[in-house]
Amino acid sequence: MNKTKPETADADNHPSHLGGLLLDFPDLLPGDILLFRAIDPDPLAKRVSRTTGSPYTHAGIYLGADELLEAGYPKVEIRRLSTSDKEGYIIGVFRSQNTFLDGRVRALREFAETLVRNGTKYDLAGIRAFREVRTQLEEELFGILDRDYGKVLTKEELEQRSYFCSALVVACYIVSGVIDDTAQLAYKADAFSPADLHEDPTLGWFLGYITSPENEIPADDPLLNTTIWRDIEETPWWAVR
Repeated sequence: MNKTKPETADADNHPSHLGGLLLDFPDLLPGDILLFRAIDPDPLAKRVSRTTGSPYTHAGIYLGADELLEAGYPKVEIRRLSTSDKEGYIIGVFRSQNTFLDGRVRALREFAETLVRNGTKYDLAGIRAFREVRTQLEEELFGILDRDYGKVLTKEELEQRSYFCSALVVACYIVSGVIDDTAQLAYKADAFSPADLHEDPTLGWFLGYITSPENEIPADDPLLNTTIWRDIEETPWWAVR
């Protein structure tokens, strides 16, 4: 039973494997993770794709009112989504299986506005060190948990850090309480690439795509192999608010 959205006219212009997975900006809710697959990737996107093994090379988090929080060079910003996003990208939407209601929405908005007010810089050093940090987390997680159990970053500490795109998304989930303090050590923000976001169901289940009808979504797109909301029979939390 498909709980994502009603069928739209645009659905007729896409292959049958996308039935029920085509969305638009009004379908978004605060806290949704947006993953971007460029239609014509630039050299940086191609390099990120080779490193992570995924065509999705950028991420942001939806704040509501058509606003996206993202970390792009040279700094973190809040910007409005536009038609050019649909034309230039296939955008995968992930929604948390945990309720993202008023308290979490407020915490997310406050964190976003604080980062922008602080002039938070893009974390170039974190991008360069990403593979090493990710490998260390995967290989030494149990040792890290044993050594550092109970150590958490506070909201104030997270507000003083710099971020690359997917690290910012993970930090938002920590600040808003989707990732609890007890799980922080396993969700080290700068160890997550856009590919890691769509491979970890804790960071949301796949809701659908936003893109222009002219853009072809491949049948082997990796998001189609993740946990998809339409597979769940029970009513999703946002439908009973």
